[in-house]
Amino acid sequence: MNRYALIFIIANILLNITVAALFATFDLGSGDILTAILTAAFVIAPTFFASAAFVKDHKRPPTADEKSSFAWRAIGAYALTSDNTAALLIGIAFTFNPSERAALFTSDGMPMMIWIASLALIGIYLTICYFGVRWLFGWYARIACERRA
Repeated sequence: MNRYALIFIIANILLNITVAALFATFDLGSGDILTAILTAAFVIAPTFFASAAFVKDHKRPPTADEKSSFAWRAIGAYALTSDNTAALLIGIAFTFNPSERAALFTSDGMPMMIWIASLALIGIYLTICYFGVRWLFGWYARIACERRA
């Protein structure tokens, strides 16, 4: 499953770079609907590439365990390669001085309820992504197997 998670990561990063280039070239602003569509595309398209590679290698759809294994790796990779995660980590590591970093994670920097609500929303979003990726990986693999037959 690591190979397919790597395919997912590469496709996700290339899609991010392509969209960023399009936004910069055509001076597009980000709107709520556009952002939501692109966020979904950053998870859906790489799953199709990984699923097609799985079928090409194994000539069968993935089992339930293989779907779960891939979904965990893909969502973990998505969370780690997301531009928001990168911006947060870079900001925390390099932009803030030690006292600002400490204040960020205490009630002085941001009310604890906002942190809890943010983490809960991120958890809900990643849970939805997990089940979506798991389902898409198997669904597209079945379609790819039918096309090969």
